[in-house]
Parts: sequence; C-alpha cells; structure tokens
Amino acid sequence: MPSKRKSDLSPQTKKAEIVTSKYRKNSKKAALPTGEVEEDYEDLMDAEESVEIPTQAIPITSAPIKIITFEVYKLNNSPFDGLICKDDRKNLWCLAGREISELQQISFKRLNNNCAQILYKLKIAKPVVELFKTDDFDLELKKEGQIETYSIRVPELGEVETELGKVVTVTAFKTIRVEADDVGEWLELYGKLQGDFR
Repeated sequence: MPSKRKSDLSPQTKKAEIVTSKYRKNSKKAALPTGEVEEDYEDLMDAEESVEIPTQAIPITSAPIKIITFEVYKLNNSPFDGLICKDDRKNLWCLAGREISELQQISFKRLNNNCAQILYKLKIAKPVVELFKTDDFDLELKKEGQIETYSIRVPELGEVETELGKVVTVTAFKTIRVEADDVGEWLELYGKLQGDFR
C-alpha cells in the first residue's frame, strides 16, 4: 500500500476542511483515486489544535470624517421612517455618549419607506471608530412620561475595513435556531477566537 503524502495545505485551508468535513454526509472512510484513505474529522482534531494563527491586538483605525449618519430604522421595535424633532436629534446624540459641543450642524432626511436619517456634521473631523464601538445599537429616550426605544445604525462604522491579523468584534444576529458552538466553529474558519460569547 502506498504511503500517505505529506499535506501541502496551508493552516487556514486545513482548518476549513476540518470544520466543513464535520458536516459531510458520508462518514465512512473512502479510498481516493490515488489509493490514499480520506481522513475523518476525528483524525484531524489534533492537527487543528496544533495550528497557531498569529493575531495582533491592534485597534481598528479609520480615516477622519466630518459627517456621521444615524439611520433610525425602528421605533419601539416597529419599522420607522417618520419625523424626529430637533430636540430629539440632539438628545439621541447625547444618549450615544457624545457631546453637543462636538457638532457644527444637525440635519434630517427621510428615505422612502425605509428609515429616517439624522446627519451630524462635526466641527473637527474624527475617525468614526473613536466615536462609536458598534454600528448598531438601541437608545432609550424619555418623553412625556414614556420611554421610546430607537434602533439606530451607523453606516460609516459598518463600512470600516479591518486588516488581516487584527482582532475584531463580531456580532451575530440570531435569525435561525443555532447554537453558540456552531457560530464559534464557523467563525474559526476566519481566525482564532479570543474572548467569550455574550
């Protein structure tokens, strides 16, 4: 019987094969055309553990910008494309942890049946990653004895690109029934997990 060839696959490719092979329907070992025997998921577990992928805990950076957009797409968990008064626009900026003194101008526009946008023009251009840590968040605004919850996206932050090897935060929105371990295995295709699921 011919001896096994040494794999010339990169560590990332090995990891991808390890994770995806778990879901193959045919779990029996089958001979390849070369006479080699295909390895099982269990056989490759040791190889996965020995693969070290270098990462750097370097903060993500972005170019300074002067206009920050708040896309208000939900109000109290209902789709929203209505109006937001001037005072509420200022209050939402402050609730997001920012100061009014940073602003030169505030404007507002509605997108057709999609969402409302508040445009904040800064006095001094700043990187959006220094202003906000997440591109999607909820803000609770107290009005006339009630609490209104605005769901907001910051598209400029969502468009920031990261460089290979940098540590990034990943937010997974639950749309189907899936376990945290499955999400973790999928994310490991793209790099080493650091930290815990919340």
